[in-house]
Amino acid sequence: MKRELNLTVKSSLPTQEAMKNELRQCALNMGLQTDESGYFARVEDNVFPDAVEGIAEGGRFRQMFMNGDGGELKGDKAHAKAVHSSSMLAYNFFYWVSPQSPLRYKSLFDGETTYDKIYFEVKMRTLKSSRRPANMDIVLISDDCRRVWCIESKFTEPLADTGGANRDAYADADNYYAIPFRDDLTVLNRLSRERPKVWCEGIAQNLRHLTAISNLRYDADALAWFKANNPCVGNEVLEQLTDKTEWRFSNLLYGSNLPSRLDVVFTYVYVGEWSSFRIAHRQDEYELLLDGLYSSLPKELREIYRPYMVYYDRLLSNVYDQVAVSDAVRLFFRRVKRAANGVKNGVVLAVLVENMLFLQSSLGSFCFSL
Repeated sequence: MKRELNLTVKSSLPTQEAMKNELRQCALNMGLQTDESGYFARVEDNVFPDAVEGIAEGGRFRQMFMNGDGGELKGDKAHAKAVHSSSMLAYNFFYWVSPQSPLRYKSLFDGETTYDKIYFEVKMRTLKSSRRPANMDIVLISDDCRRVWCIESKFTEPLADTGGANRDAYADADNYYAIPFRDDLTVLNRLSRERPKVWCEGIAQNLRHLTAISNLRYDADALAWFKANNPCVGNEVLEQLTDKTEWRFSNLLYGSNLPSRLDVVFTYVYVGEWSSFRIAHRQDEYELLLDGLYSSLPKELREIYRPYMVYYDRLLSNVYDQVAVSDAVRLFFRRVKRAANGVKNGVVLAVLVENMLFLQSSLGSFCFSL
């Protein structure tokens, strides 16, 4: 039986907030309680059963998140507890990557690369004068350590109607490391300060990340700082990162082919039934800004910034065919893949989290009867 879930977004309500409200409702429908801000009581409620061990005390990934500046696992309001957490979306999607279970990704620019090392919340130095490093959500390193793929995960953030710009220090070339195109970056940062409402925080963050990765590519001191401040990566891997290493940077956005008008109908799976809800969104505007930023960059930076946009839904089939985890998680990917194939406009906002919540609440019962 088809059931309609119509969400009316008032003009005074930011679209990001509307999405968070819908995600909280999804959690409640699954029998999982969040507070009014969308935070679970436990981080474990927001990750796959197979992934809990990785962030538990002594787990493979726990120290990475504890070392990060984002407060992902710290305190009652740990960001990882949020149903809308982009870092936990990334963790649930990539935690399985290992030498025994590598990710093979084929890029239009680089061909196929095998990534067998995964790290989260990796620190990178931005300016010589700054004590605040950039924190990269995901860092994948190839099996031969010749290529490093840095990824910034976005979930509801592109829906926010907010501005943002980098500090004045980013508009002064003297604050940069010895990279060949620091003048280009200072010009772009000055522009972002003049037009913060147009550029938005996500674009300012992209400029910081591009600066940090350029430092690693072109400056020995910045690379030495990186090696000294990321012990979770391991010396055997860090020793193989040199000025010959190929660095790539991408934005990983939730869904591709989202229509460009407000009040779009999306379809997703709800407890085995097809349902619909309406939500206004701004992701198309964010993508246009990323297009503009890429076009504004010098050739050397565009070689790093590629592919500058990747989408979770387009990675789903790639991941599903490779993931070597339990049958329960494989079934999750099968459900999401089936939903993606059946939706006209591609995978929709909320399908990953909705299915994750479904798996958490129904593991071992209805989940296995699909």
